[in-house]
Amino acid sequence: MNSVGVWSSGAEGPALAHWSRNPLYADPDEIWQFREGLKDGLSSSYRRNWVSQLAPLLPRPQTLLDLVTPNPGNNFPLRFELTDVVAGVVTITNARRMLFATVLADVARGIRFKTCKRKDCQKPFPIQSKHKQEYCRQYCGHLASQRRKRAAEQKRRRKQKRQKKSLR
Repeated sequence: MNSVGVWSSGAEGPALAHWSRNPLYADPDEIWQFREGLKDGLSSSYRRNWVSQLAPLLPRPQTLLDLVTPNPGNNFPLRFELTDVVAGVVTITNARRMLFATVLADVARGIRFKTCKRKDCQKPFPIQSKHKQEYCRQYCGHLASQRRKRAAEQKRRRKQKRQKKSLR
């Protein structure tokens, strides 16, 4: 977070606008809870619920007030740059919003994610092919394979030890 900037709690507003005068401190529990929420947004089983809560399809604005009233869940300053390639630029004010915007962009692009099967990793990773990938990287797959192999070897040794005792 040192390279990205200030973390911010869910509260936004003019009182928090200038964090350099009033530094904000990140609560670790809040960060872990936010992380789990982002993982839910990337997981295909929770995605529909996550999108409906945080990025719902809004009705077409009927009045000017409807047009300028922001959705509190995902209100980002946006501008368009019209050059050879049309691009929208989202202005991010803190690390929390940067992570949230990144997940929203991945969901909008339709990128599918899976969670690493290794119990002590469980990082979300993008599904890039039809190949049934269970681990986020080769290292996790190798480590899980070695653990299974060691557990099987240990089980075999225990069984041999019990057999030797029963022969006495």
